[in-house]
Amino acid sequence: MEECKYCKKYTGGFERIDVHEFMGNGSYNGDIDLRWKATNGLMDDIIKKYKNPKILNLAMGNGHGSIFISKMGYNLVSNEVDEYFLSTARKNAEENNVKLEIREDDWDNIYFSHEYKESEFDFIFCLGNSFPTYIYSEEERSTCLKGFWKILKPGGTLLFDARNYDYFINNKDFILKDPENNFRYDGKCTYLKNNDLKFFYTNINDQIVHVCAKCFSTKQYTCMDLYLATEERVKKMIKDVLGDVDLEIFYDYQKEKPEHYDFVQYKLTKK
Repeated sequence: MEECKYCKKYTGGFERIDVHEFMGNGSYNGDIDLRWKATNGLMDDIIKKYKNPKILNLAMGNGHGSIFISKMGYNLVSNEVDEYFLSTARKNAEENNVKLEIREDDWDNIYFSHEYKESEFDFIFCLGNSFPTYIYSEEERSTCLKGFWKILKPGGTLLFDARNYDYFINNKDFILKDPENNFRYDGKCTYLKNNDLKFFYTNINDQIVHVCAKCFSTKQYTCMDLYLATEERVKKMIKDVLGDVDLEIFYDYQKEKPEHYDFVQYKLTKK
């Protein structure tokens, strides 16, 4: 895989690999117990609202989050389409003596899917800066959100997160002067600080940011573009697609907005 033009200045001596292979790295997973605690009780509070809830993890990835929740005894369905992740998750589940129920639908197909039923789930979550940041088209983002909402029961909860992209806009010039050192990441959210990994941003424009991730132990890196999902843009998307819904916003799983935060969580309750 050839070097990335945005990242090559910062990745000398590192091999570029596929983003999914990189995210399957054990270092990337981190400590699942600590990641759960970092949700500050929000996940627990949502789940405990429901009696025998049916839960959907929209972004299973390597499966560690789904395995963790399954071990707690909850009725969980996981969605994933990437073959590398699917293989890794099944292997991880087998090693943990956990049987995962996995569906393989693209998010923009969920609205039309025969496998997903209307009002099927009590709680749907998509963590890890996946939605809407992996979706570059406004039309596709809208179709995905309509699908998530369709399969959520009345009274159910949809939770997803995104990076603090307002920070990127407000500090663009400073970050790009020295991305490796000037990008601020506190690690107080579910993706905790890990000395083996470094994430930084090598290009920022009005719609897209380019993330570079390095793993020092393997001397590998990966990179990809992400939609710049600012809080204003996400709130507008929700309103345009779903109308006036019960929306709560958290900052690194706190209600109070601090001076700096890594992630924003969007909690939507269906009336």
